[in-house]
Amino acid sequence: MNEQLDEIVASLKKVVSIAKAHDLYVMLLLQPCMGDEFIEAFTKLTLNAFSDEPYVFAYDFMNEPLYTDKKKFRPKGEAVKITRGWRAMMNEYAPNQLFTVGTSQPLEVFEWDPSLIDVDFIQIHTYHPLRVKNEIYWYSKYVNRPWMIGETSLPADNDSISYEEQRQFVKETYLYARDCGC
Repeated sequence: MNEQLDEIVASLKKVVSIAKAHDLYVMLLLQPCMGDEFIEAFTKLTLNAFSDEPYVFAYDFMNEPLYTDKKKFRPKGEAVKITRGWRAMMNEYAPNQLFTVGTSQPLEVFEWDPSLIDVDFIQIHTYHPLRVKNEIYWYSKYVNRPWMIGETSLPADNDSISYEEQRQFVKETYLYARDCGC
């Protein structure tokens, strides 16, 4: 088990090294450690391995819980307790870095409430061009902590949507998000 973990961390170090060479900062996506000893050991090893690396600015402990949480419905209190455990892990193994949960849409407020869970910031994932502005506005009004857009785009394949349309979409989304306090 330790050999596997060491190989994965060594590979992550290569990725971070490449990003660093291009002056890019990295947020590492972790598999949620909720009772799985192997995943918890990997998370602690990863946090420890990068705790002094300034180019790793944050960790995403759960990406889109609406789709990835194995529990069909999780009461808010459970999500709060889980993130408190992750906070304790961060305090012990990576106290100078940030951690987050990446939300797929405001609907997640019913379980992984961004105003209640103990994270440093929320990252939102918003894609639907007819909902992007509404979702950004919702987060700006109802989330009481820093937030950022972690994912957004149009299906830009330069066929059905041109790269220029994608560029314009991202530019407008960025400006609107910034105006809303992102």
